[in-house]
Amino acid sequence: MSTAVLLETAAPIAAPVESLLREVRAEGIRIPHPAEVSGYVERFSDLMQVIRKGCELAALEFTPGAALSLELYVDPEIDDRYLSLYVRQAAYEPDVMERIERVQAEADAYLDDAALDDSVGWFLITTDFQPQGENVYGL
Repeated sequence: MSTAVLLETAAPIAAPVESLLREVRAEGIRIPHPAEVSGYVERFSDLMQVIRKGCELAALEFTPGAALSLELYVDPEIDDRYLSLYVRQAAYEPDVMERIERVQAEADAYLDDAALDDSVGWFLITTDFQPQGENVYGL
């Protein structure tokens, strides 16, 4: 297969992924490693709608007052990777996990039937209880 054909087959996925990342950034969400996130979303493109909705809902629920960061989580002990939207706050309220779980449940309603298959990727809204300072993002 020629390079031109490869580029043509990749373009239909890449354009929607770049559009999604622009939308996420427009919500005020940081993407510290866009190539990692983009690669994951391209691989599991059936998650695009739930990612879009999850980011939108989290921005409404947690900002201003929280820093949101879309990152690829890579488990250091086992071969496990998934896309995470981290909610980071200066001070964590006792109900933060309940709020996160509510937003996750609302976003999960946008999963299509194909995304329920075990062979697809994952999108998780969570917190790592890190401060929201810029040092967390390596900037």
